[in-house]
Formats: sequence, structure tokens, C-alpha cells
Amino acid sequence: MIDTRVQVLSEHLMAGQRITPEALMRHLRCSRKEAVDLLEQATNRMEEQLDAREIQKQNEVAAKRRAKRYFNY
Repeated sequence: MIDTRVQVLSEHLMAGQRITPEALMRHLRCSRKEAVDLLEQATNRMEEQLDAREIQKQNEVAAKRRAKRYFNY
């Protein structure tokens, strides 16, 4: 189960926002260690989502190629 804070942070990171541990400490009122840990988890989640998107795109391209061959476009 993904923590909602990690999910929200990963979405912000994917949108290109720069998030510092200090900003997290102020916003979430947590320790520096916890803020760094949350940022690390969010970064890992973001990378997993980007990898999943890339795999999905590759699968779609392969499916289009197979359909093109099957229907002789």
C-alpha cells in the first residue's frame, strides 16, 4: 500500500516541481530524517511510474505493428 503522502509527492515531482526536505519539514511538520525518507520513497515511486508508462507505450506500439501486419495496412 502506497502512503498517500508518497503518492502526492511523486505526482508533484512528475510535474517538475522541486521539493526540498526543508519544505517538507515546514509543510508536514516532520523531522529532517522523515522528510528525506519521504522524498526518497516519492522519487522511487515516480521512477516506477515512468517505467510503467514506458512499458505501456512499447506494448501499444507493438500492438499497432501486429494489427498493421494482420490487416495489411
